[in-house]
Amino acid sequence: MRKDYFGFIEVIGSIVLVLLDPIRINNKKYLDKKYNSLNRVVGIVTLLVLLIALICFLIVYINKNE
Repeated sequence: MRKDYFGFIEVIGSIVLVLLDPIRINNKKYLDKKYNSLNRVVGIVTLLVLLIALICFLIVYINKNE
């Protein structure tokens, strides 16, 4: 199934790619349809990293209070 619309995960991916891009002159290029799959992958990876960091923080916080 191919998704042709720009979703929440793609927005996160495009923001991360713009922040990582050393040349920020053409910062609208990641909004193009040809970057949708790249934005989706980067968005999913970013959300997974944030989720893992949150879980690790909660585990350390719970163990510290015991």
